[in-house]
Parts: sequence; C-alpha cells; structure tokens
Amino acid sequence: MSRRRMMMSFAMQGEPAPEKEYALISTGTQYIDTGFRPNNNTRVVCRVRALSNSGAMFGSRLTNISTQFCIASGSTPQQYRSDFSNSNILTGVPITNDGIFHEWDKNKNLTYLDGNLIANHSGPAFQTEFNLYVFSVNNAGSPMGPYLFSFGNFQYYDNGVLAGDYIPVVAGSTRFSPTPAPRNTFWDKVGQVYMPVSGTGDFGIEEV
Repeated sequence: MSRRRMMMSFAMQGEPAPEKEYALISTGTQYIDTGFRPNNNTRVVCRVRALSNSGAMFGSRLTNISTQFCIASGSTPQQYRSDFSNSNILTGVPITNDGIFHEWDKNKNLTYLDGNLIANHSGPAFQTEFNLYVFSVNNAGSPMGPYLFSFGNFQYYDNGVLAGDYIPVVAGSTRFSPTPAPRNTFWDKVGQVYMPVSGTGDFGIEEV
C-alpha cells in the first residue's frame, strides 16, 4: 500500500495518521558535532543515502593511519573506506547516488552494510581526542567536507550503551518538544535536545 493510500485509510477509520518520517540532507556545507569522542568500544548505526560519488560519512581521527573511527572514502575507483584504530580497509563498495537508503552498522572493529560484513579490522585499543562528526569526519579538529549525504537516522553506542539517538526534525516542528525546532536538524532522543548545526547554511529535508 502506498503511503498516500495508507494515510487515507487511517483518515477514513477516524484514527490518527502515523507521523511522517524525514531524512536530513547536507548541501555540502553543514555537519553535526555529536560532542562524543569514539573509542575501540564505539558502535554507530545509521540509515544513509549517498548524494554524490565521494565523501566522508561520519567519524573522528587523529590521522588517516592512527586513532580513527570513520567511514571515509578511498579512490581509484571511488569507494567507501572503513577506518578503525590504525587500520584502513577499502571495502570495494562504490559510493554512488543510487537513490536507496542503506543500513550501516559500524560495530567496534566490524563494519556491516545492509547486514553484510564488509570490513573486519585488527588494531590496538584507542580513545580519540576529537568529537565524532556526522556528514563529515573530524580530522584532528577540522571537518573534512562536509559531504553530500541524506541521513534517515543516526545512533551511537558507548561500550554497548545507547549514547545518542538522532531523528531528523523539520524546522518549526513541535513533534518532540514544546519548543519548536529552530531549524532542520536532528532531535536527540537520549539527550532530549535539538542538535546544533555546524558549518554554514541550512540542512535540507526530505520525506521518506
């Protein structure tokens, strides 16, 4: 059943229609600073659609060969690269705007895409010195990009405990708080706050 028909069905039955779901779109100049510093026990789960053929999706690192927790990109050809501790793995998965939201699960040293294992890292324990960024990688305190992605959600876990649970929210919405959303951004269900937007300009939004 299409979403429109489903909404009409709820209306005919006198029941409240389900809330619309959205994705947050970077125009290439915005990113989110989570305030959290990843380590070897960090897990990130997110639903993402690429809007170009390059770019760093999320993460934090000291250098590209040490103290890193990222989904970045490698070249020749352009593909996703999984980074963990002092290990970089080219996944062989091309970065393409295929119009599909994909499920990412970077669980400590293991990286899954749509349920399939695409990277298995080995490396020493670590604690990053820099905050985890979304739509970008925090490269020793400076954002890489930001890059063109659409995020349907973003969750991160610290040693198995859910520490951030981000849901896209439309500017002016009071769905999650009596205080209207100041702009298109994420609502953090754990911290019960609208996430500040870093960079310049405003995120776009799309219904999914």
